[in-house]
Amino acid sequence: MRVPKYRKHSSRDLGFSEWNHKRIYFPGRYNSAESKAAYRAFIREQGLAEPVVRPSSNAITIAT
Repeated sequence: MRVPKYRKHSSRDLGFSEWNHKRIYFPGRYNSAESKAAYRAFIREQGLAEPVVRPSSNAITIAT
């Protein structure tokens, strides 16, 4: 599934996303730390967050 975009409601200065044909509004003003944190939490709750890939300790690196 695609991750819904974080968008701005032009007249209300709120951040929102559309999910299952519904608008989900986030608290705080658009682009505020509070609004972005709520968006990231929403993405995690829906299971849409990209997994964090960390290199293993036995990864091979090549220096040139």
